[in-house]
Amino acid sequence: GLDGGHAAAACCTNGLGGHGHHVRVGAVTRKGGNAVFGTGAHQQVIGEKQETRTEQENITEGTSADGAADRHELRVAEQVQAPERYKTEVKDKGLYLTADASVEVPDLDRALIKKSRAVNFTKEEYEKVKEVLSKELELEWGEGKTDRRYLQYEGGVWDYVDVTDADNAEIIKKAEGGSENSAYDEVTNVSGTGADGSSYQLSYRTGTGDITPPTTLIWLSKRIEDGRYIDKTAVIHKSGDEESAARSELAGQLQKKAEALVAEAGFKNYKVYNTRWRESFYRTKEGNLSEFEYWLTFTPSIDGIGCTWTNADLMGNSVLNGPYIDLLLKEDGTLNYMRIIGKEEIEISGADGTFLLPFEAIHQLFEQYCKDFYGNSGEQEGEAVLKDGKTQIGRTEAITRLNVNSVRLEYAFIKRENAAANSEQELIPVWNFYGSISRGPTIGEEDRPQGMVENVILPEGIILSIRADDGRILVE
Repeated sequence: GLDGGHAAAACCTNGLGGHGHHVRVGAVTRKGGNAVFGTGAHQQVIGEKQETRTEQENITEGTSADGAADRHELRVAEQVQAPERYKTEVKDKGLYLTADASVEVPDLDRALIKKSRAVNFTKEEYEKVKEVLSKELELEWGEGKTDRRYLQYEGGVWDYVDVTDADNAEIIKKAEGGSENSAYDEVTNVSGTGADGSSYQLSYRTGTGDITPPTTLIWLSKRIEDGRYIDKTAVIHKSGDEESAARSELAGQLQKKAEALVAEAGFKNYKVYNTRWRESFYRTKEGNLSEFEYWLTFTPSIDGIGCTWTNADLMGNSVLNGPYIDLLLKEDGTLNYMRIIGKEEIEISGADGTFLLPFEAIHQLFEQYCKDFYGNSGEQEGEAVLKDGKTQIGRTEAITRLNVNSVRLEYAFIKRENAAANSEQELIPVWNFYGSISRGPTIGEEDRPQGMVENVILPEGIILSIRADDGRILVE
């Protein structure tokens, strides 16, 4: 999952605080206990300031009056030496990369690298969420139904097996015994009815052994029972567009409501990671209608910094995992949807920290990777009508445009290298480059032939993630 070919070859520069000292890069391991992300019931103890130091974590800053060495740790901001803004313009074959982006560096003493493991939500956590949702939505719950489903790993994929098939008795036996090639999950579904007659379903899933599959979850969804059906694909409105701007004040109110709901449900160590307005389109007997919902994603917070979460970056890599919570709130504040996905148990090991590469090396790696990835993006063939009315048929060079609008140093969960089990992960510091990708002709807007338009490939999101400690690109 890590592209070592683009890792920085040198870890020592004079750019680290301008002192010109040689600094060794590496993580320091210490013994400790565990902390759990996925519930607010456990005290947050990761990243607390420690006075313990090692030679790897110190550099010589000078000499005191009595001649003794005066040493101190470089804080994260001092290590990375990042500017307030990242500005660049790169033109290379089929690539046009631009950036005038804010650079966000957390106010931390040190960056952490921690081992973690996927675990199940407990029954107590599920019941707490159920209680809070019952109060929020005024729900009366029906009888719950629990099903156990068995899985087998064969041919590189997990498949459910038919428990009624006598030939699968051995698979079921292995799953019950914790075999690495057999597993099962338990899913409890319960329906709830609101005072207004609305209907919801709540699902609670746990898994055995390796957890992957399945992922533990607590998932609430509202049933649509008024005869409507989806007319077309929903639209995600970007921050700052006309529809989002018109609802900016309401967005703030809904965010406060969502934050209170998440904390009350027991997830006090989560913070908002992303927000956006979603517009859904339906067809009814009376005609077409659209509904706006405010979509919020929460992720675990470490030292006040939220962890990265995404299905895939804009280049198609899907290496970032970890817990998150999604909520959809209607404009009137009604909760339509809440899914609580994944739970990680994180190893606590005292004053762990790792030295980070300077941002100059990171953005050079980012730019080089974009050149390698899109540099030969090719040509597009087609017919264009020129301004003078003449038709030109042939091949027109196409270009991929990347625009970076923000860069953030954040934490992320990735699968642990050389993991003995799929559930074993690692918490690492990463640089995330956020922006958009589009593709179109190289000619300027004023000279663009009629009918030849720039196609948006993907909306705003993470373009690429790079490990902050060694510069490896996070790719599949």
